[in-house]
Amino acid sequence: MAARGILRVILGGYVGASPDQLTFSYGPRGKPFLAGTATGLLRFNLAHSQGLALYAFALDGNIGIDMEALRPVPDAEQIVDRFMSPSERAEFHSLPGDQKPRAFFHCWTQKEAFIKAVGDGLSLPLDRFDVRVAPDKPAGLLRIDGDSESARHWLMQSLYPAPGFLGALACDRPHALALWEWNGSEP
Repeated sequence: MAARGILRVILGGYVGASPDQLTFSYGPRGKPFLAGTATGLLRFNLAHSQGLALYAFALDGNIGIDMEALRPVPDAEQIVDRFMSPSERAEFHSLPGDQKPRAFFHCWTQKEAFIKAVGDGLSLPLDRFDVRVAPDKPAGLLRIDGDSESARHWLMQSLYPAPGFLGALACDRPHALALWEWNGSEP
């Protein structure tokens, strides 16, 4: 609830409205957006994990963000085999064992950021697009439905929000990226 309350404060600052005056509408798969013609161009997304939140904002473009706390995932190999694309599976299984936990979250956060950006949620099969898996490589959307040209229209950015966390940001238009850290006082 706190993350959503903070989102209202930030959005209110962007559109010049009181947070309690903001009205949300939802896309066909539940992705929220600000209602109203003047505010409809401002897109946003939220990710939170273990008391940490990330917010992403863009004007007139799709944007998605995800973050995960690094932790053991005993069934990571099974998740990769079941949900990831053939090229991602091959890359994951080629990595040394000590790199696989970080590679899993590097891949997963990019996948989540992309599906959140397009607004399809998990109705978009994760094996329909390819991202970089190797944890020592920057994030990247490589192919969408096998097409590398359509992937070039997207920016995928690795994020390191705090020690022990990995994240990714996906947006479909060229944007200047800026990072702000909020310490809990007035924005």
